[in-house]
Amino acid sequence: MKTIIIFDDLENNEENYRDIISDKSKSNKTVIILLSSYYENKKKNIYSIYSLLEKKKNYFRKKLLKELSDIGKTKFQNQKIENYFKIDNFNFWEFSVFRELITYGNSNTIFLLKILVLDNFIKNKKIKILNYSSDVLFANIIKQYCLKRKILLLSKNKNKKNLDYKLLNYVPNIIKFILYFIYIIIFHLRFSLPKQTSASTTFFDIFTHIDFKQLKKKFFKTGYWQNLPILLKKNFSLNIDWHHLFYPQKETKFLNDALSYTNNLSNNKNNHYIIDIITPKDLLFIFKKYFQLYIKTSKLNFFMKKYYKNKNINIYEIFKSDYFNFMIGIRSMKNILYFRCLDNTLNRKIKYKLGIYIYENQNWEKMLNYFWSKYNHKNLFAVPHNEIRYWDLRYYDLYPTSFYKKKLKPKNFLVNSYASADIAKLHNYKNLMQTESLRMINFKHKFTKNRNNKMNIFVALDLFDSSSRRLVSILNENVDQFDNVGKIFIKKHPASPDNYRFSSKKIFLYEGSIKSILPKIDLFIASNSTTAVYYAIFNRIPYITYVDNDSINLSPLYPKKMSYFYDNYSFSKTLKNFNFDKNFQNNYYLYSDPKLNKWETFLNKFTN
Repeated sequence: MKTIIIFDDLENNEENYRDIISDKSKSNKTVIILLSSYYENKKKNIYSIYSLLEKKKNYFRKKLLKELSDIGKTKFQNQKIENYFKIDNFNFWEFSVFRELITYGNSNTIFLLKILVLDNFIKNKKIKILNYSSDVLFANIIKQYCLKRKILLLSKNKNKKNLDYKLLNYVPNIIKFILYFIYIIIFHLRFSLPKQTSASTTFFDIFTHIDFKQLKKKFFKTGYWQNLPILLKKNFSLNIDWHHLFYPQKETKFLNDALSYTNNLSNNKNNHYIIDIITPKDLLFIFKKYFQLYIKTSKLNFFMKKYYKNKNINIYEIFKSDYFNFMIGIRSMKNILYFRCLDNTLNRKIKYKLGIYIYENQNWEKMLNYFWSKYNHKNLFAVPHNEIRYWDLRYYDLYPTSFYKKKLKPKNFLVNSYASADIAKLHNYKNLMQTESLRMINFKHKFTKNRNNKMNIFVALDLFDSSSRRLVSILNENVDQFDNVGKIFIKKHPASPDNYRFSSKKIFLYEGSIKSILPKIDLFIASNSTTAVYYAIFNRIPYITYVDNDSINLSPLYPKKMSYFYDNYSFSKTLKNFNFDKNFQNNYYLYSDPKLNKWETFLNKFTN
């Protein structure tokens, strides 16, 4: 009988690992699986869960999507669960964690993916399992799994991490609802909604990635739309409504901060709105809708707990905290708020001829498509603003509900890359138009490279603070050992609230534009999910990528081969071997002409 030993990593389990390998009679029959580490050594039978995933990534992606879809297909009260949440002609199951398909950060979707990989590795082997993982959730899931599979399980770790997922149940959500309801009254309530305009064209996005310096000068420039406002002003005489969803960040911590910017920006041709505004009438709607969902969610909870206790993998135990958060927690209340605000925004006498929105398959986009059709506006186009990552499951909804296909699915789609063309084909979007990729047109620059005596490094952090902190920690602890390294410039994600302090005198926080720093750097380090790595690719700068041990590879470059590091040792090793892919930029993006000729053609067709 083989023994499978499960660790989070070896770095924090050195003593236990030494005890195992010292017993040579057992070491040959032992396989070690690391749940939260990219390290592996096949000669010593040490496997990373991520390398096992890599071997059959297409299979596991499809398997994961199918498992999440099957939850909605389960029968409850003589109907499918995915139909149980229909309230007033809208199916609120689309708000659930099982439909939003989030894989960013250390989400439970990634946790389930790891369990599916482990299950596939075990298959029907005669084994026993020694669990050294400190993860309480994993301990509970593997205990039920082994019980159902009749596998001998020995738990070896007594010092388990106390996760907060048990505290996030529907009882405290009542308190959260009261507090958030008060917050809405204080910050979002107005006695009347903004006056409707005669605009025939509208854009929808989230109020972030903003160039606030330009905004103060009454010039609208964002990472989403880049040069498009200039094209619109120069070549089109259009009245445009720009609708933004509020996003708290350094410059706009509260709704009023964002409103002051949009009010100052608006003029006769361009009207900017923060849509998260409600009236006293809307408060009653939010209150009623929340408690309708509360009752349904609570009833389904008892069924789901009982149903999944009989399964090998207790998927409900994995997602329970997220299930409550998305259906009756803070996430749910935000969705109800967006739902009402988008209803108010699109319930207008003058119909829009053209609407364009940033496509990430978030819940607010589904609502936008729903109300756009309900109120008979004309052409609504989804435009992917970013590269489509392999593991961003929001774009790979292979098993959509019938309600989504009928009411929420985008009908028109703007293709701007090979990846977006593949997504359009996958979902069979009917009306396709070609446009330039706005996010990418400003990535390539002409400049004279500085000749540095020592290697200067630029580091682009991403939105996920925990991952960014670990990356900064690796740099802090290791960079001083490299005499050939000069300065390290670290740039935060624009929406990150973190304040970093560095122990190494080589490391500096950089607040300027990435374009300005390019001539000064010799190496580009990209955090796990940032698209800023394209600055390196398009400008012929060597790059390496940081991959967080707690997450799957969310790099926009994946699954193309690339150099990456995940801990102190791999950083030191990788720094000596740059990855410089000379052919990568030549066959990646379809359309990146800064003149935006394709955008102009598209707008002429649908605005005249």
